[in-house]
Amino acid sequence: MKKGCTAQEVTAVPRSGCRFLLLMLTLLVTLSAWGAGEVLVIGDTSRPYFRSFTDSLAASLERNHVDVKTIDTDKLDSVTLNGGKFQCVVTVGNQAARLVSARQVQSPILHALVTESFAHDLYQATNGQPLRSFLLIDQPVSRLILLAHTAMPDRHKLGVLYGPSSVRYRGEVRIQAARADLQLVEKEIQNPDQLGDVISFFRGNDNILLTLPDPVVVNESTAKTLILGAYLENLPLVGYSQALVKAGALMSVYSTPDQLGTQGGELISTSFWNDPARRGALIYPRYYQVSVNYQVAHALQIDLPSENVLTQRLGKLEEIR
Repeated sequence: MKKGCTAQEVTAVPRSGCRFLLLMLTLLVTLSAWGAGEVLVIGDTSRPYFRSFTDSLAASLERNHVDVKTIDTDKLDSVTLNGGKFQCVVTVGNQAARLVSARQVQSPILHALVTESFAHDLYQATNGQPLRSFLLIDQPVSRLILLAHTAMPDRHKLGVLYGPSSVRYRGEVRIQAARADLQLVEKEIQNPDQLGDVISFFRGNDNILLTLPDPVVVNESTAKTLILGAYLENLPLVGYSQALVKAGALMSVYSTPDQLGTQGGELISTSFWNDPARRGALIYPRYYQVSVNYQVAHALQIDLPSENVLTQRLGKLEEIR
């Protein structure tokens, strides 16, 4: 009895058992490359940012023949998550991430469009589940400082106002400020009532004021005080969101849901859960753009290039680093 088939026999006998086995193995390899099962995306389906993210995610996965299924958080009870039938489960936003984390899920999870502070807390609460990663909406500190430095090279002091949440960035801020050869001026507040009194602390003709995500420093009640105070002190305010720029900050760097959807698709296509460096990782946005309030720039007598030029410069500097 033959225990195997030679290459010649497989080629010469198209209908042989060995030829059939070879075809089946080829099919299995192909299916494995495509990825088994759908990608399930969970979030508030009525929100435009959800649709933008999901459309971009689906387009990114389409070339790998991976289907995307969406479900609203209100209908979460109608789907079984612990059967392992999904290639990956993606949550969009903090609320969806919180709801899914309360359930048993066997598939890898990508929590997308979440804040860094929320991701830290959630990961600790889930005991560090290894197949869980976070695609953040927050930009890395290094990118914000690099933007400030490349846009305003004649200013040599960087002011940073910390709150109880953002103070954890202090170590990274000091490292990145030193790399950019910026003199660092720091101040910490514990409650929003202190904000108005400390802005003058950063006064200076060559100062830049950097804001970091912190609900004590920046919220609906404090945003006006922060932006107006910085303007009156002739301080260019570098923010972390497009909304701050529209409200009166000088500039920011941010990522759109569409850009984050593209990155999410790339992470899933490369099976991020198989990469030890990605397990439980806080993943910063890869794609981004710069927003500038040119009216504020004119009022502060700061000459700035176009947003596209600033984005390109920032990208080239990050590549060098």
